[in-house]
Amino acid sequence: LAQAVDVPPRPFAYATVWLANGASLLLPISNLTNLLAARRLGSLGSAGFAARMLLPEIVAVAVIVAALFWLFRADLRGRHRRATPYVAPDRVLLWLAGVCCLAVAPASIAGVTPWQVATPAAAVLAAGCWMRGHRPDLRTALPWRILLLTEGLFLLVAALGRHGLDAVLRHLTGHGSLLVEAIGAVTGNLVNNLPSYVALERAVPTGHHRDLLALLLGTNAGPMLLVSGSLATMLWRQRCAARGVQVSALEFARYGALLVPPLLLLTYLALITGPA
Repeated sequence: LAQAVDVPPRPFAYATVWLANGASLLLPISNLTNLLAARRLGSLGSAGFAARMLLPEIVAVAVIVAALFWLFRADLRGRHRRATPYVAPDRVLLWLAGVCCLAVAPASIAGVTPWQVATPAAAVLAAGCWMRGHRPDLRTALPWRILLLTEGLFLLVAALGRHGLDAVLRHLTGHGSLLVEAIGAVTGNLVNNLPSYVALERAVPTGHHRDLLALLLGTNAGPMLLVSGSLATMLWRQRCAARGVQVSALEFARYGALLVPPLLLLTYLALITGPA
């Protein structure tokens, strides 16, 4: 969209990936890690989950937006005007996709299981694409390599857990929820946040909701140092490259090193000062 309206794409590319990770705290459906946590946090319900994560969500968005304005102030300065108005290539499909996306959150809050709304929404979108003449090649449209890599990491973490990793993590996570958040951020960057969450969830005792919520802060907002830290980041980098926006691993880590520490600390403070 930034390219289509003739503005520098980099600030908006980073806004997309940082918000997709760090601001995906509010609802059980906001992130795949949240969905994994839904079973353990089921007693909270969607409304209770949102109440506990509302303040961290607000803080995360504020920190990310402030970082974007500071880091990309040169690109965001002044006004940008397009010579001709931008026209969406397929307005019908745009509205259809918008309605399907917007239906997910209210359905989740109403208690509908995510797959029960996501599956028909995907079917509607697929039918809409077919009828409008958009027929992507599934061999390139679906991120098979990324999915296989993530699945392989799940298997690796499960094997390590049976050979001593779970015991080590139980010892480390027994020293407070701030440490749980920090470990989640570090391991999320090292092995991807999804298998990291699964391994650390096993180390958190039943009923320790604050520790689990802190773990979600770590595994959502923390893995923004390495480009392999989250599924969202890997997909984002792939789409950036497809649009000609090259983001090096070093650049991503350099910006992430400035953002992640204050983001983790301030969201944690928001969690512990919010409703218990």
